[in-house]
Amino acid sequence: MMRPPYIELPFPRATPEVRSSIAGLVPPGGKITFAKLCEERPKTGYQLLLGFAEKLSTHADAALGERAALILPLGTVRHNSAVQTDLHPWHTDRSFFQPAGHGLTFWVTFDDVGETAPSIEFDVDDQAHVACVRAATALMFLSNVRHRTQCLNGERISVEFRCMPVSARSADVLSVLQVMVEEGPAGRRMVVSRDGTELHSARIESPGLKP
Repeated sequence: MMRPPYIELPFPRATPEVRSSIAGLVPPGGKITFAKLCEERPKTGYQLLLGFAEKLSTHADAALGERAALILPLGTVRHNSAVQTDLHPWHTDRSFFQPAGHGLTFWVTFDDVGETAPSIEFDVDDQAHVACVRAATALMFLSNVRHRTQCLNGERISVEFRCMPVSARSADVLSVLQVMVEEGPAGRRMVVSRDGTELHSARIESPGLKP
């Protein structure tokens, strides 16, 4: 069997406190964009953006072959209910990354998944492979990877970050909120921008260090 088409990464900022904040905003069975989460719960959104910058951004750069931009409106926040057993069809995430269709997704879970709550199933050699992972884990996969939500009862909160290469951004994409991580003489910093204008920045720790 081929290797599963994803990479597991730790995401320590997926804490019970952040989970509680999301659960108070998104009802069971509901979903919102990540941009909406940042608007309604700015402190929660900021914690998750710092988590991306600290733990995930370097992996996104390496996977895409250049600096990655996290596009906030393309992200999704989901609250699967305990009895939600929708069977989703196989799909890829290419439609999020127009016009080239090239990008990647980080799927972050706030709950243990795969046995007691729904995870993601990946198409591996035409067979379904379930990612069984613990809470505070991120799964990274490219936009051409076929996947679907596992059909399983159990409550679960998850966040999806979607990144695309800086060079692939269209004018429409440049006009929305996005985050990049820049290297400079003073170290690494997270930059929030829109329309090419920097709105906020924060110094971040080196990859691998605890937040």
